[in-house]
Amino acid sequence: MGQEADMVHESKPRVDAGAVVSSLQIVCAWCQQHIIWHRVRTPMPFPISYSICTRCYADVAREFAPRRAGAA
Repeated sequence: MGQEADMVHESKPRVDAGAVVSSLQIVCAWCQQHIIWHRVRTPMPFPISYSICTRCYADVAREFAPRRAGAA
């Protein structure tokens, strides 16, 4: 029997059920691609925050990767 059978999700009433919930969009600072939405309790002064998507991270990591001696 796998772990999946052991996982049970119960629906619990939320303490903040009456609180105002806003959304904060996370976009890639390099390519401006949408990454994810986050729910936040209070409205934020700016509706967008920045991170880095996996494709841009791979490109940047390749640029800064240590190079072998003698490699072009």
